Amino acid sequence: MKIVILEDNKIELEEIKKAINIWSFNQDVHTTISAYHSGEEYFHQNQSFDYDTDLFLLDIEMGDINGITVAEKLRSMDYRGYIIFLTANREYVFEGYNVHAFHFLTKPLNKELFFKCLTEIQNRKGPEYYILHDKSDSIPICYSDIICFSSDRHYTTITTLDETHTERTDLNKIINKLPKQFVQIHRSHIINLDCLVSFKNGEVHLRNNIIIPVGRSYLDDFKIKYLRYVTRFERNEEKTNGDTCKKNHKSNRTLV
Repeated sequence: MKIVILEDNKIELEEIKKAINIWSFNQDVHTTISAYHSGEEYFHQNQSFDYDTDLFLLDIEMGDINGITVAEKLRSMDYRGYIIFLTANREYVFEGYNVHAFHFLTKPLNKELFFKCLTEIQNRKGPEYYILHDKSDSIPICYSDIICFSSDRHYTTITTLDETHTERTDLNKIINKLPKQFVQIHRSHIINLDCLVSFKNGEVHLRNNIIIPVGRSYLDDFKIKYLRYVTRFERNEEKTNGDTCKKNHKSNRTLV
């Protein structure tokens, strides 16, 4: 796994690197780490962007270019990998949704939670594809590129970040073989939660400015799965940090 860390505190940087090395040894995963003390330093030394980086660990509060700004620039350069923010302040959580952050980790670093994040990212790596059957051809489409599936009678349109495909099939045949980040929100639509920008007024707003209404009969199930998905690691952190943290966390998660 290729990891880039941006952290301006030398002590915390060494703690993060040490934690990664422990996880790497225990999981028998080869890991390369590149560390920088600011966004300015990273972009100055990497003027030709490396798209092979699996994970960026970004301290939010650092220098003139903070972690949120770095993440925005990475996404504008079409980086589609994982971003984890490191912060001592939870008020930045909602800003991270716009850059599709994989997770927020609060300081001091909770190693158990951090290891779970690294393990899930490692488990997601590799050939994770939806196989589209087009006449005699089989076309692999990376799950992380798929925004949504939309059905119209006997045909399904697969919308990705860059293009669309059409397949003669229906959603009932698709939904059971998709990874857990895919959720059916309407009898005609399945969405990728990783591409969700916001949910308001009964509609999901996805990447590429796609807006889809949530069917009434799917609404309660969608809310449950969405909250379970975005808090899949934080539930463990709450248990560790106690009731005060739990109350603060609940107040920050709202579906309109």
